[in-house]
Amino acid sequence: MPAEESAEEFTKAKKFSFRLLKVRGRSEAEIKERLRQKEFPDSVIAQTLQYLHQMRLVDDRQFAKDWVSARGEKSFGLRRIASELKQKGIADEIINEELEQLRNSHHEEETAFTLAKQQQLKRCKNMEKERAMQRIFQYLAHRGFNPEIIEDTLRKL
Repeated sequence: MPAEESAEEFTKAKKFSFRLLKVRGRSEAEIKERLRQKEFPDSVIAQTLQYLHQMRLVDDRQFAKDWVSARGEKSFGLRRIASELKQKGIADEIINEELEQLRNSHHEEETAFTLAKQQQLKRCKNMEKERAMQRIFQYLAHRGFNPEIIEDTLRKL
């Protein structure tokens, strides 16, 4: 590929990456995948990622920290948050470190109980108890809470 064409591809890749990052932060793997989908050459993808790292626009550790914080505030369980980060291509080491930080400041049991109470009052108040418990279990499981935490929560209701 001639240097002119390569420089033009690099510029296009950067612009495309900027548009992605304008919407929300992205992991390196997400940017790489989207650039591949647009059929940019591997050399241009590598050059673009290097540029984004230098400009501090892509940082998987910061992305994971922000993601964990945002999802924790929205009352998601640790399992779901870990799964989402894994899907976004974040390394296990980073996921574990960030989730450990959340565990120290976020009490999953209390969050699950609060959500279960809300569900019980809003959507399950006119249901038979067994069906209501089943619904609450499914709701909490979908939000990423551990089955043990869910069972403890249901016993407390």
